[in-house]
Amino acid sequence: MQPTPQTQFEDITKELYTKNVDLVNANKTLELIQKLYDIMISSYSLNDVSQRSIETITQSLGFSDGIVVLETSPSAPLSMVAITQTEINKTIMEACNIHVSEMKFDMNNSENLLVKVFSTHMSESSHDIWRVWTPYVKQDDLSGINTALGTQNILVYPIILGDKVLGCFALTMARGEQKLTEFEANTLTRLTTVFGLAIDRVKTNLELQETEKRELEKAKELLRLKDEFVFIATHDLRAPVTAISGFVDIISDKSATFQPDIQEDFNAIKQSSERLKQLINDLLEVARSESGTIQVVTEDVNLVEIVDLVKKQQEPFANTFGVTVTTAMDQSHATVKADKAKLTEVVENLISNGIKYNHSGGTLNVSSVEKDGFLEVSFADTGFGIPEDKKAQVFQKFFRAHQTGTENINGTGLGLFVVRMLLEKMGGTISFVSEENKGTTFTFRLPTA
Repeated sequence: MQPTPQTQFEDITKELYTKNVDLVNANKTLELIQKLYDIMISSYSLNDVSQRSIETITQSLGFSDGIVVLETSPSAPLSMVAITQTEINKTIMEACNIHVSEMKFDMNNSENLLVKVFSTHMSESSHDIWRVWTPYVKQDDLSGINTALGTQNILVYPIILGDKVLGCFALTMARGEQKLTEFEANTLTRLTTVFGLAIDRVKTNLELQETEKRELEKAKELLRLKDEFVFIATHDLRAPVTAISGFVDIISDKSATFQPDIQEDFNAIKQSSERLKQLINDLLEVARSESGTIQVVTEDVNLVEIVDLVKKQQEPFANTFGVTVTTAMDQSHATVKADKAKLTEVVENLISNGIKYNHSGGTLNVSSVEKDGFLEVSFADTGFGIPEDKKAQVFQKFFRAHQTGTENINGTGLGLFVVRMLLEKMGGTISFVSEENKGTTFTFRLPTA
């Protein structure tokens, strides 16, 4: 018997209605998952993500109440982390007489539905609210609520990530004996993993933060110990080295009477003493800078006088290397704002480097010019220059550009690091230009007085 046109029309209408319902339900599911995703990426708090997620789920699917419990650490009791603020839940919490943050569910409590679901990885339902709240309330304590509201269906689902259960969420359905629709059942099954992803993301981030915090504290402690060691070591070394330098100076007055071989040995001792003293001074400056204890007191300082003094002091050193030091200082702009002792150290380092890293017969010219309220001081040598691939490292600690002709030059690799650090502390800057085998010019700027 052929179906009538009316029957065919009714069949098509039913099919279209069913597909339309399916489409609407699919959109609802996608909207809910999108809301949960937005919550997931907007917070790194377990309580916040859990609270907002359970509120969104109950509101979107039409449940009356919801709670979330999580395993905060392996083998620990389940901890209550979120609860919807409804009259029923408030009444139950009053009966429990305990704050939500203090509520724990022991894994040995087989009567508790949350514990059972967590242990079996399977969802459960019950008409008895007490099964969720035991042992904090007795069954009789909730009889009044059960009588007033009628039959309540409690649904408990695991929060799953892969094969691991992170916790559970429970929902109350105030519809008597009515079962979940197919759409609700499918959605809640999908939410077990969506919820799991949200919780896992937050827990992973918290673990990373804790790890970073521990590693940062370790690094800070190591830096503190390093700085403390350098400071103490160099400070304690300074006293005997100063004494040695004093005795060397006393002996120098009588060195003219020494035999040639003794004179040579004495000169070696004197040079080693100077190098050791410079190393200790540099290490102390670095330690003070990194520990924040370096003190810079700026005042009006005559830079020309400092350059002339250092030049005179280093003339014997320059003669040893066969280098001529000349000056062309702007006498009309000689005063800068600086710490006199620190500025003297800067000039000593730059003149010393201009001599050491120079060719025999070369020159080092120190000049200055005033520009826009700053005094620019240049130290131009005719030495070995700095290789192109080493220029970026010049001001780093312990850096030395090893190249042909500089193999036997003594140094600590701290001089230029200290120079830049001291200039910056005094409000200045330093730069350089260099061409290998033709020379280098270091230029620093300090504000004029």
